[in-house]
Amino acid sequence: MAATDTGPAQASRVVRRWTLPVPLLRGESLGSWLVRVALSHGCSPGILSAWVWPDWRAWITDVDRGISSERLGMLAQASGLDVDALRSATLAPLAEVIEGATPEANAAWNWIIPRGRTTPGDSPSPQYCPVCVATDPDPYLRLHWRLAWHTVCTSHNTRLSDSCPECGAKVIPHRLRETARHACICALCGANLGDATLLERDRNAAAFQSAADEALRHGSATFLDSRLEAPEWFQAARFFVSFLRQTSRHPGGTALSLLEHLGTTPAPPASRPGGVAFERLPTTDRQAILGRVWPIMNSRADAFRDAVLRSGISRQSLCGDGQKLPDAVDRALPDVPDNSRARYRPRSGRPTGPRDRHEVVRMMNRLRRDLGAPRA
Repeated sequence: MAATDTGPAQASRVVRRWTLPVPLLRGESLGSWLVRVALSHGCSPGILSAWVWPDWRAWITDVDRGISSERLGMLAQASGLDVDALRSATLAPLAEVIEGATPEANAAWNWIIPRGRTTPGDSPSPQYCPVCVATDPDPYLRLHWRLAWHTVCTSHNTRLSDSCPECGAKVIPHRLRETARHACICALCGANLGDATLLERDRNAAAFQSAADEALRHGSATFLDSRLEAPEWFQAARFFVSFLRQTSRHPGGTALSLLEHLGTTPAPPASRPGGVAFERLPTTDRQAILGRVWPIMNSRADAFRDAVLRSGISRQSLCGDGQKLPDAVDRALPDVPDNSRARYRPRSGRPTGPRDRHEVVRMMNRLRRDLGAPRA
């Protein structure tokens, strides 16, 4: 795979197309496709990316989130694929629908699972369906497996997996060597991800997944009997994810009563300590949370309002200190009590700020007199 330069400027560099054409498969992520291209040509993903982009270490970034227009153009010229087709294999168009705007390039993206890393800690791992991997003629990773609300394969009615079935390592396909049989092999031990044990799905989590997919696909979804634009629907859903996680850490009181009236319960203890972003949680934890959020998101407006009033919960208990109710929730709850304390207001004419020294001395002498102590 040799490259030819037509001039000294990087922008004018022309890359010769690689030997074997490798098509993008249905729903495939850009990173998965690059790994398959590399293995098809008998090289590692790192070698392939260095050939396409000699001055850029592609795999230290998350290529599934998208790459610059210039680099995307170089990849299109090398592969023979259309730029728009390559961009559609990234998460950027989906994130724009979720947020209602272009998300910040270097920020964490709501509802998008970060790319897995080899470092320990709370780094997540890409998900996969063992049946899909086992039955694919050429196994590959789907783009929608990077969406945090996806915990179920609806085609095979099984929960998604997120680790190697043999060694438990994270799924990091860009670390595969050129000898790997396909793109869905564990980079650490070489096990086939398609051999993972099938796990039971949660019906409520699957229902939430279908509703979120509808919001993403059509740009809107139903919440409390109203049709919301996708960004507002995802904002409301994320609010209740946070509310349920908070209630799970501190069960009891009016928050627990509200969940009971809505026909749901706090999620079981998470496998990772509190403070970990929802998108970084393992599939098991996210499924447990979403399965309990769905009865709330699927409530009728009158039933939701009745549950809130019967629980006695206040706005402050609903949204926490310094937070704000999403507009869609606020519109549905005009009668929720507001227990915020009025800020202290000084009496009219009373000065604020530091007092004069003579006033402090006078106050101190008065105190000493009341205590029977000698004056200063």
